[in-house]
Amino acid sequence: MATGRKTGGRQKGTPNKVTTEQREKIAASKMGPIEYMQKVLNDTESTDADRKWAAATLAPYVSPRLQAVQHAGSIDSTVTHEQALEQLRKPGERDAVADNLKQRSVH
Repeated sequence: MATGRKTGGRQKGTPNKVTTEQREKIAASKMGPIEYMQKVLNDTESTDADRKWAAATLAPYVSPRLQAVQHAGSIDSTVTHEQALEQLRKPGERDAVADNLKQRSVH
């Protein structure tokens, strides 16, 4: 066995059988890659493996990735949820609670 270099097996960069078959199908169809993947997804004769490949490969082109949203506001932790609801039930305090909420949304 040679140390530090490859002496047998597949050469680096040689495409495997599945990749070669997929590329040949795409070339023969005269379609672009996105249209081909849509066709594979809609074809009732496609195997589950082919459909899974097409869906995973097509997804980034048809559905944007969602990013996390950072909350930038502040939370008034001195009033519990139940207390706020109780204040809303009292007729005289509804306006005060509504004004408080409006002031928070402006800041």
